[in-house]
Amino acid sequence: MPLDIPNVVAGTATSGSEPGAYGQSACKKYYDFTQQAKDVYQTTGKPEPLAAVANASIRYTPTGTTAKGRNTLEAVNNAIGYAKADIQKQDLDGDGAISRDELKTNFKQPFIDKIEHLTKLDAAVQADPTIAQARKAQVLTAIDNRCQDITTEANEAQVKAANFFAAVDVKDAQGSSDGKLTADEMAAKLLFDDAAVDMFNDHQESYQTIINGLEQKTDYTEHGGPSFETLKSQIDTIQQNPKDKQQPLAQDGQITVDERDIADHLVDAPIPTNQIISTIHSALDLKNRVSTPLPAASSQT
Repeated sequence: MPLDIPNVVAGTATSGSEPGAYGQSACKKYYDFTQQAKDVYQTTGKPEPLAAVANASIRYTPTGTTAKGRNTLEAVNNAIGYAKADIQKQDLDGDGAISRDELKTNFKQPFIDKIEHLTKLDAAVQADPTIAQARKAQVLTAIDNRCQDITTEANEAQVKAANFFAAVDVKDAQGSSDGKLTADEMAAKLLFDDAAVDMFNDHQESYQTIINGLEQKTDYTEHGGPSFETLKSQIDTIQQNPKDKQQPLAQDGQITVDERDIADHLVDAPIPTNQIISTIHSALDLKNRVSTPLPAASSQT
């Protein structure tokens, strides 16, 4: 039976559910679909289910509970619920947070899965007596080249993981980091992603000023940091030619593939992005909201 990936992975919550249950269920569903798609890829080599998951939107809070400049308490609760479920999936040592090393491992895992699949394919080709030696050599060379490409991509993912951590990690009043990403920080990142296009469009001056300042340091360009012009071009291209033309680029309780792509580019400029995420974190008092029982969604923030 083929795996049916919905265009929108939405949460569910029944009357009387705990606050944040909708967001929590949306996250769990997305991870379940991702795992099922990985299983299909590992057993059949078919990448279509993985592509379908990657292109699906995620609705973390019901329609009408959030919009630009308006986050209801229900939306904030669901962002927290989603973040908590996300951490449960990525937390490898069970401490309730994501460390730098865990983040790097999680970013690298998709590439490890691809290498494992190609390793199995390599062994199958070598053992297949029906393939002519000349053809076998061609296939094995192609597999080896692809493995090398994936290894390069995996190394690039480690840079992306470091940038992600720097973008999402909210410092304390003394400017210090606790060395891990917690649910309050991940909830702020989710809300940032939902408004990704506005986060850039409304803060272009800040991005430009900070990036131009960083460009004066040689290590910025050496480590692949984007110029402001490059960043703007990447985001303009997505706005002008979105992958999902049916879903708006708007803060609406739903993270689209295009919003994820925009947020992904913004993570490459972690310093200005961190300033915005830190502002969301502070304005919504997310640290205290996460550390205390969530109230019922009966009012707006």
